Amino acid sequence: MQFQRLHGSLGGAWILGAGLIGLLANVTSIAGAAMVLGVGVVPPMLLMLRWNHPVPVSVHQENP
Repeated sequence: MQFQRLHGSLGGAWILGAGLIGLLANVTSIAGAAMVLGVGVVPPMLLMLRWNHPVPVSVHQENP
């Protein structure tokens, strides 16, 4: 659960950062807005798709 929050937070921060950069750069054209949208959305989507969850570790180990 903690890792889901972590990559959700990273993705949200990336999207907000890209939007803020677009606002500060005063992007007004459709092509510029599409580029800001692509840069803001595509990397977090890839992060969520490619994120490898940690493998659960067994606490109890049996002796052979």
